[in-house]
Amino acid sequence: MAINLNYPKTSEIKKPNGIFIVFNDYEKDDDFQDFINFVVSKLDVDSPESVQFPYSQAAVIDLPGGEITAMFHDDTGCCVRVAPDEQALADLVVRACYGEPSG
Repeated sequence: MAINLNYPKTSEIKKPNGIFIVFNDYEKDDDFQDFINFVVSKLDVDSPESVQFPYSQAAVIDLPGGEITAMFHDDTGCCVRVAPDEQALADLVVRACYGEPSG
């Protein structure tokens, strides 16, 4: 997991199935709804329906520039997944949530 020094509240994981932006302030299953509320308020989009799985939760959020999946998993905590080739969309989400990088 790579910690983004410009955005210390997030970490980035790149996998074949997507880019995962982990939001370090939202670590527990109980944080998921607060996490969804935070992300959709910062992106100014409608709150999605979430789906509960045995070890995770997920919610698809539609954006003008594409689709992101907000999710919780025991291994990562709360994160946003974008397609592997959507680094610009991942960056947009982080900037929307935390502003422009400080350094």
